[in-house]
Amino acid sequence: MKLLVPFGSLITLVRKPTFENADLPAVLIDDEATNKRVKLVGNKVILFPENNDYDSIVLNKNNPEKILRKVVHVEYDIQ
Repeated sequence: MKLLVPFGSLITLVRKPTFENADLPAVLIDDEATNKRVKLVGNKVILFPENNDYDSIVLNKNNPEKILRKVVHVEYDIQ
């Protein structure tokens, strides 16, 4: 699956129901999808943005997620 995101970036995704440390999954939180780098810290899952303008997200039972896909390739248009 390929997804065109704002600013002309193209993200290629593959189906994967789980993630590991440093993966970049597409995650659905509430009704909003996001792509952030995974960091496993103890029993916490923290999603770190590649863009420092955005905040990290800690996932827990009060803030559950649904993993949609794993990002396997990103193309940026920097024009």
